[in-house]
Amino acid sequence: MTPSMPKSMFKLAKGDTYIQSSPQIPTINQRPWRVLIVDNNADIHTTTEFALSDFTYLGKPLEFVHDYSAEDARATLEQQIDIALVFIDIEMETNDTGLLLAKWIRDTLKNQHIRIVLRTVKIDFSLDEKVFSLYGIDDFRSSTELTRTRLVMTMYSSLRAYADIARLHENNISLNRTVTPNIGSYQSNQENEQLRVLTQELLLENKKLLSANSELKAFGSAVSHGLKNHIFRIGSLLDIIKYEYGSQFDEELESNVDYLVNETTHMTEVIDNLLRLSKMSKQKLNIEKGNLTECVEKNIEYQLAEYSPRNIILDIKPGIFAYYDKGLMDVMISNLVSNSLKFSSKNDTVKLGFTTHLQNGRPVYTISDNGVGFDMKHYRNLFTGLRRLHSEEDFPGRGIGLVTVSRIVKKHGGNIWAESKVNIGTSFHFTLPFPK
Repeated sequence: MTPSMPKSMFKLAKGDTYIQSSPQIPTINQRPWRVLIVDNNADIHTTTEFALSDFTYLGKPLEFVHDYSAEDARATLEQQIDIALVFIDIEMETNDTGLLLAKWIRDTLKNQHIRIVLRTVKIDFSLDEKVFSLYGIDDFRSSTELTRTRLVMTMYSSLRAYADIARLHENNISLNRTVTPNIGSYQSNQENEQLRVLTQELLLENKKLLSANSELKAFGSAVSHGLKNHIFRIGSLLDIIKYEYGSQFDEELESNVDYLVNETTHMTEVIDNLLRLSKMSKQKLNIEKGNLTECVEKNIEYQLAEYSPRNIILDIKPGIFAYYDKGLMDVMISNLVSNSLKFSSKNDTVKLGFTTHLQNGRPVYTISDNGVGFDMKHYRNLFTGLRRLHSEEDFPGRGIGLVTVSRIVKKHGGNIWAESKVNIGTSFHFTLPFPK
């Protein structure tokens, strides 16, 4: 392991200051520096976080956010605007996934303050100088440079640049606040008229947008209602056929009809789950202090009736409190508890735990089990809708639960990740932000 950098390396040069910025740029008195790691290799996430576990800049530690695909990273960056630095693996889904994600951040998201560092495990990989300008990249590291010393120097230079941008951003805001009030008194009638026309155009566009959104919502409801009606009719017809002619079925035909009946039920549940998931993004949060321990215990007690394990050992830490939307959190915990009980249901003894620990001065909440687990090489599919890591015959499900969990956590501004070993168990870790 590379020796640790001297603590003196992290001291500010004389004269370095930090000026409070807009809500889009974190300030010295707010949360830790947030670093997003985008890589489909779980080991890279672990080693990077371990190597930088004691790093601080301007008196603030790091808080890591983990995504394992470009698609998940886009969702995170759209919802969490206070990420200072992103490490991106160049090759994930395709050979240029990382480059395209970097270009999306600069050109589509219009995020110019975040620092972008590309990485690759290939030793002989190099980037043309033009690529840095074209894709808005700030730094590039190959596998031979993925040492603690290199990571620390990258963090130091990137966060310093990010803080400089914060200074400029705040200075611009201060200048606007000083100049803007005086402009009004000197505007000509023509300028006022132009402003009035522009305001009317904006109001008109806003009405069009609201109308389009309403039409889209109505279309979604109509489609789902129509699909469910057709599925219901198919299911009803199958029930009639089975009732009227079931005595004439051979074993194979009876099995096929039962399969079709189950599939109609499955399809209805998938439609309902997708509708609930789509509505979640529009739901407003009602953040208040709540007892997470009680929420977990309530959901375990409720779901034990369904899974009925022969023996169960609970390790639930009492008195864990946090700030969250209680309605959404109940849905999230219900999905995590159900997931743990389901994938542990084949064990003679089920072990289920809920604990918390501090990471970089912030609480991390963990729900763990001793279930079948999964191979971490399939991690990228874990929080993706309608994708399963186990067969439905062994563990029935709809493939919506964990994507719902991920949406809820990210809607709160938190993060969720998992660690698992086959036939040993799985731990889901999540964070929730402090109230502002």
